[in-house]
Amino acid sequence: MVSLSNHLVVSLSNHLVVSLSNQPMLTKKIMNVDSNKTRSSGFVLITVLLVIMLLTALLLQYNYASRTQLNSADSYTHQLRARNCARAGLNVALASLKQNPDLLTNLTLRRMLQETLVYEVGYGTCSVTLTAENGKLNLNLLKTNTSPDRIRIDQLLRLIDLFNHQINQQNHDSPSLDYGLVPALIDWTDADNQVTVLPFVSRGSVGAESSYYENASLPCKCPNRSLSLLDESLFVRGMTPQFLYGSSDSDNDKNSPRPLADYLTVHGDGKIDINTAPALVLQSLSDRITPTLTRLIIQQRQTKPFTSIDELRNFPGFPSLPSIALHDYLTIQPQIRFFTIRARGIIGLQSVTITALIKTNSASGNVDIILYKET
Repeated sequence: MVSLSNHLVVSLSNHLVVSLSNQPMLTKKIMNVDSNKTRSSGFVLITVLLVIMLLTALLLQYNYASRTQLNSADSYTHQLRARNCARAGLNVALASLKQNPDLLTNLTLRRMLQETLVYEVGYGTCSVTLTAENGKLNLNLLKTNTSPDRIRIDQLLRLIDLFNHQINQQNHDSPSLDYGLVPALIDWTDADNQVTVLPFVSRGSVGAESSYYENASLPCKCPNRSLSLLDESLFVRGMTPQFLYGSSDSDNDKNSPRPLADYLTVHGDGKIDINTAPALVLQSLSDRITPTLTRLIIQQRQTKPFTSIDELRNFPGFPSLPSIALHDYLTIQPQIRFFTIRARGIIGLQSVTITALIKTNSASGNVDIILYKET
C-alpha cells in the first residue's frame, strides 16, 4: 500500500512538473492567437480607411467634374445669350439704315454716328456703334492711274502728324508713326513693281516692294492690288496693330488717342463726307484748319448737317481751298455708303462683339452685309 501510494505521489508529481514545464508553450500559443487577431483587425481597418479615402477622392472628383460641366454649360448659355444680344443690336442698326437711309434727316442714325447707344435686351445689355466709312481717308486711292495723288498723300501725311501729336500727348515714350508708311502703302496697292519715291517728303520717302517683304520676318510678296480689308494694311511696312487698332485699354479709356482705324478706310469712292468725317480727318484737310475750327464744324453739322460743299466753303474761318480740292475730294451725301456696325452683347461675364461692314444704296434702298465677324 505504501509503495502504491508512493508510486501515485511520484506519478502526480511528474505530471505536475510536465504541466508546469509546458505552461510557457501554452501561454505562447495563446499570445500568438491574440497577436494574429490584432494584426488581422488592423489590416481590415487600414483597408476600410483606404476604401473610404478612395471613395472620397472619387466623390470629390465627380463633384468637381459636375461643377465644371455645370459652369461650362452656364457659361455657354450666357455666351449664346450674349450673341443674341449682339445680333439684336445689329438688327436695330440694320433696320434703321433700311428704313431711313438719309443721315441728314434721321435722328436715330445721327445719334448712332455720334455716340454709342446702349439697349437692355432680356437679361443683358447691348451697345451699338455706327461708323461711316465714307468719312474716312481711303488708302486705296493714294495713287490714281500711274501718278501719286498729291492731295490725298498730303492729307495722309498731315493725318500722321496729328495722330503722332495725340500719341505724344498721352505718352512721350510711345513710338511715332513714320512717313514711310505712305509710299509703302502706294507700292502695296499699285499695279507695278517699281519702288515709289516721294521727293516732296523729307523723311521716309521710299516705299517697299517684294524685294523688301521677301526678306522680312514673315516672308511674302507685295500683292500690287487694292486692299479689300483694312486688316490687310497690317502687312504693310510701318503699320502695327497698336497703331491701327490701339491697345486693349484704349477701348475703356475715353482719354486715350483713337486708333488709325477710326480715320482710314478701304471702301468708297474716296470722297470724304464732311457730315460724318472724324475731327482729325477734317483737320487734316488743310494746315490752316485748326482744332477750334474743327469743333465748330462738328457742332454745326450736329444741329444742321451741311447740304452743299459751298456751305462748307462759306463757313466762318474756313480757309480758301482750290475748288477742285473741295468738289473732287469732298461730298455731303454719297449715294453709295459704307458703314461699320459694332454691336456688343453682354450677359454676366460673357460678351460677344459682332462687326459688320454694310453697303447701302440710297437710290435702290438696298442694304447689304459684305463682311460679318464675331469675336
